Order: sequence, then C-alpha cells, then structure tokens
Amino acid sequence: RFLHLTLLLVLFVGWLLGLLPSPSLTSFLARSFVFSFAFAGPHKRNNTMGNIQGQLSPAELEQLRASTKFSEEELKRLHRKFKKIDSDGSGTLSVEEFMDLPGLKANPLLERILDVFDENQDGEIQFTEFISALSIFNAHGKEDAKLRFAFQIYDIDRDGFISNGELFIVLKKMVGTNLTDQQLQQIVDKTIMSADSTGTGKISYDDFVKMIDDTEGIGAKLTIDFSALGPDPNAQD
Repeated sequence: RFLHLTLLLVLFVGWLLGLLPSPSLTSFLARSFVFSFAFAGPHKRNNTMGNIQGQLSPAELEQLRASTKFSEEELKRLHRKFKKIDSDGSGTLSVEEFMDLPGLKANPLLERILDVFDENQDGEIQFTEFISALSIFNAHGKEDAKLRFAFQIYDIDRDGFISNGELFIVLKKMVGTNLTDQQLQQIVDKTIMSADSTGTGKISYDDFVKMIDDTEGIGAKLTIDFSALGPDPNAQD
C-alpha cells in the first residue's frame, strides 16, 4: 500500500514537470484500480501573497535558490511550467487547472497530493508553495521531509496522526471497488493494530516510519532528478 503511494507521488511530480515522456505508466497504475474521483474546488481568490507573476527578479531567484537548493535554471524552468498550468493567469493554481492536464486525472491521489502542496489551505497553490513542495523531491531534499510528505497524504486533518477513518479514505481512493468496504476496513483495522505503538488507535509519524522497512529505499524512490529539465534556450522569462 505504501509502495503504491510513493510510486504515484513520483509519477505525479515527474509527469507534471515533463520528466516522464508520457502519462502511460500513471494510466497503467490507475487502471489497476477502479476508483471514483470527484472534487468541487473553490473559486479563485484575489490573493497575491506568495504569488510571483511575470518574470522572476534576481532577488526572487536568489531567495528561492537559497531556500530550495534548486539551480537558477531549474527555477526558471519550473516557473515557466507553473505559468503554463495557470491557464487563467491568476498567479495561483487550482485543482481544476491540474485536472485539465491529460494524465493527471488518472492519479487517484491527485486531490490529496495537491492538498499537501497547499500549505496555507486557501484552496489555491501559489508559486512559493509549488516550489517548496517540489524541493522536497530534489536530490538535496531530506529523507525525513520526503517521508513526512508521504505521511501527510494520509493525515487529512493535519493533526499529526493517521486515524482509522483517514487510512480508509486514502486506501479507498487507491483500491476503488477492487475490495468491498468490509474487506478494506479489515485491512485498515489490522494495519492500525499492528502499527499503533501507543494504544491511541492512530498511527503517529514514528509509527509510520517503522512500518516502512527500508526508509532509505523509499527516500530514493521519492527523489527526482530535476536537472533533467535541462536548459531551454528558446524560452523567455
């Protein structure tokens, strides 16, 4: 179950940035699950905090380079990618704009991934949030940050624990109708019982890490080579 999660995370980020040639692998994984996905996102807000529209200034580039460890060229390429997704030119990204991208609709964890991207929970993803989230997946990203990102996919209410209900919701997105609700609930109950080290009926972050035998291997799976973006001599910021 957690392996599927890490694969879907990496496929989402890799395909989004054009580091994967096509969404075929994402589609293949998605077809392995029969799932129902619906999300009615909020309307755009006139919120400019954290938005960077137009060109990236030298000061903005330096600040982002220092905080994310992306190179200047990588930041410019990611900014252009951000602006392409931002179809209405608002300076923020909505769930609908991501879902308009071919292939991403097929990711059953799209809603959850974007919710983790949205640090201030305003329903929109600003460029600083976009870059901050992606920096977790670069070669300089700490293993702990990558595992915490994966943990947050399950921790829907952001209280630092994965409850029985939260685990059921996320796994349901992944397995769809391949399992009955009763079968899935049995899996969830057994997972909680085996992982819960404190008797709270919930999975803490430490419990989550212990459930993953090879944390270094998972960290490697959640690392993306952003240098593959390469230079773009024909693009203008």
